[in-house]
Amino acid sequence: MSNARTIAALSVVWLMMSGLVRAETLGIGSAAPALNVTDWVKGEAIDIAAGKGKTIYVVEFWATWCPSCVASIPHLTNIQKELGPKGVQVIGVTPGREDNTLDKVKNFVEAWGDKMGYAVAFDGKRDVAKAYMEASEQQGIPTAFVIDKSGRIAWIGFPDRMLDATINEMLAGTFDIGLAMRVAEIDKSLEAARWDGDWKKVLAGLDRIIALKPNSPDRVMEQFFIYANYLDDTEKAKRAAERAFDMMRGDADYTAGLAMQIISEDAADGYNAVAEAALERSLVKNPDHAGLRIARFRSLAAAGKDGEAVKFAAETIDIFKGQANDLSEFAGVLSSPPRAKLCGDLALRAAQLAIEADPEEPRHYLGQFYILWECKKDRDAAARAGQYLVQKAAGNADFLNGFAWELLTGANTKGKFNALALAAAEAMHKSPGGDSWTHLDTLALAKFENGAVEDAIALETKAISLCDNEFAKITLQGSLKRFVKGE
Repeated sequence: MSNARTIAALSVVWLMMSGLVRAETLGIGSAAPALNVTDWVKGEAIDIAAGKGKTIYVVEFWATWCPSCVASIPHLTNIQKELGPKGVQVIGVTPGREDNTLDKVKNFVEAWGDKMGYAVAFDGKRDVAKAYMEASEQQGIPTAFVIDKSGRIAWIGFPDRMLDATINEMLAGTFDIGLAMRVAEIDKSLEAARWDGDWKKVLAGLDRIIALKPNSPDRVMEQFFIYANYLDDTEKAKRAAERAFDMMRGDADYTAGLAMQIISEDAADGYNAVAEAALERSLVKNPDHAGLRIARFRSLAAAGKDGEAVKFAAETIDIFKGQANDLSEFAGVLSSPPRAKLCGDLALRAAQLAIEADPEEPRHYLGQFYILWECKKDRDAAARAGQYLVQKAAGNADFLNGFAWELLTGANTKGKFNALALAAAEAMHKSPGGDSWTHLDTLALAKFENGAVEDAIALETKAISLCDNEFAKITLQGSLKRFVKGE
């Protein structure tokens, strides 16, 4: 991906992360609606009104099918673990949908266990989603709402590190709800300018926000993306990035996250050098920080410093020993296409150490599978890793469904692992919740690709009978026709 395309994609992310609020009905300063959910999947029922004066609530909207939501779970779990004793309560609210049923949510939460360490509620009638998401015109998930101790909405946005900063301000007694409301009003006044591409007006509005709240790295980074992507002003973009890093120099998590978004394989614009300098400074104080080390490796590799990158990667793997999630994440970075030839062996070592540290987690076997196949080109070894994955994921229908479907349809796997795909699909079908139309569709395809045409036709016919989505049903009917024709 070129740097320009990377910056374009990240511009959208940062606009989402800026906490933009259309406050016609619900916004900063509004009284928080009650959580009239249909089911509490994890934890006891929570009454927000009963927590007035003593509890800060984080109400996050998510879904089982949303990758970004799943990626946020460890972060939210960490918030609950570290800040729960100080009066913070995280609540994950998931609205009901045909692909996000109560049974699916229960199975998902059960599979995550203690790794999803906060209250979870099922919004079967979508009343809470209407009261929060629709009322504040939030368009995507995950979206978090922070409710202060007085019961008012104090912040809305993507559950990233700025969520942490807001909560910490509240706990320290320095959060100013009046200031937050003024900032929200400025944001609201900039909505049309953002959509129209009136970037000079947006930049001026961001300057007003930064003047009101000087420690606003997210706003400075929005300026960075505007300069870099829309105004083609490299020097001002670099100064904005440097300013954002300086604002959060003491926050290793933020520095790592920001660097990962700036670093590109195309280092010609100089943005990588800005990220690398910030990472070097932060690593002096936090030499073992996982995020910093992963970002630092990326910066070295992107700069073409292959020898340094490999040495740093080997040191990092040794530091990560016993930390399964960090090892698994780093294995994915090491095995990504730009670095596969350089770091394939290191990626495989990291994946194996992740498995040794947490042998019951199927995600680690998934990483090993893709490294063995796409990076090492070892089909037999990949198939063996996939078989272990299927065993470890038994009972997790959605995980197995995703794996089987990718094997059957993925550009690099289609037609190469049909037997493994069938094993995954059959294990999926035996798992709780594995008999929905989406799961049956996957099993049907797996049967067909393995020569069991009659079984495929019967399963696809049943999937069609269970499907209540007319658009999806058209696709299923197309698959059935293909099975009948034997194409």
